[in-house]
Amino acid sequence: EQVIRLIPQNEDVFRRFQRVNHMLDAPTALFRPAVLLPVLRQALGGARRRTATRLQEVREAESQAAPTTSTVTIHR
Repeated sequence: EQVIRLIPQNEDVFRRFQRVNHMLDAPTALFRPAVLLPVLRQALGGARRRTATRLQEVREAESQAAPTTSTVTIHR
């Protein structure tokens, strides 16, 4: 899925994918650094964006929630 997402942005990945798709190269060609590194960069970047978005959603929800108070009683 990540390779497919990267194809419109990276001509080298597109060409290597097409060679595998047309059975000119083995599927392992997609694990070479020229393909694997951009794919991993994209995948990890997407994970960071999703995490940042989720963190922002949680912060917004917390700020809209009713304030809570807690009381601590010390017994001697």
